Amino acid sequence: MPRIRTRPLTPTIGALVENVDLSVRLDEEQFADIQAALLKHQVIFFENQRLTPVQHRDFAARFGALHTHPLCPGIPEGLEALAAEQA
Repeated sequence: MPRIRTRPLTPTIGALVENVDLSVRLDEEQFADIQAALLKHQVIFFENQRLTPVQHRDFAARFGALHTHPLCPGIPEGLEALAAEQA
């Protein structure tokens, strides 16, 4: 799989992560690169990703245990994923 690229957005915080498709399971090296980018830049962004709620949940779970909100139930396919309404 191709190596990801990061493009810093400011001199102090934030980066855009490029050359990655989050809809497929990333290999360990790619995920380690994303974790390193998060640690280095504090905030990372992924543009133009097309993820189902379950794919989003599965990607997020690689960072650690997820929380199921006690008052706002998630979607039936993955209770950890909350649906956001678009205006």
